[in-house]
Order: sequence, then structure tokens, then C-alpha cells
Amino acid sequence: MRVRDLSREEMDDEQRRVADEAISGKRGRMPGPLRVWIHSPELGQHAQRLGAFLRYGTVLG
Repeated sequence: MRVRDLSREEMDDEQRRVADEAISGKRGRMPGPLRVWIHSPELGQHAQRLGAFLRYGTVLG
């Protein structure tokens, strides 16, 4: 089973907030995994922040 992408109109306020955080960050877009994780906004927020930290906040990126 595939999880379908949500359009902005289908997102609730919390999902839009997480999407906006990703889009307004250094990436400038919602990466593929976040489009799935956005179905659980709390997971999406934590995963997005962890990914951004690892990529831009450490020598690992």
C-alpha cells in the first residue's frame, strides 16, 4: 500500500505548520520522506528537525 501525498488543502493546521517549517528552511521544499511522515505531524516535525540538524548542523552533512 502506498501512502498518498496530501495537498495543502487536505492538511490540517498542524500538518501545514510542519510543511511550512520544512519549505521555509534551507531545503526550500518538502523532502520525499516528510511527505509520508506529514500524516503524523509530530513525527514529521521531529524527523524534519533531526534531518536538518544532521545535514546542516554537524560535520556529517
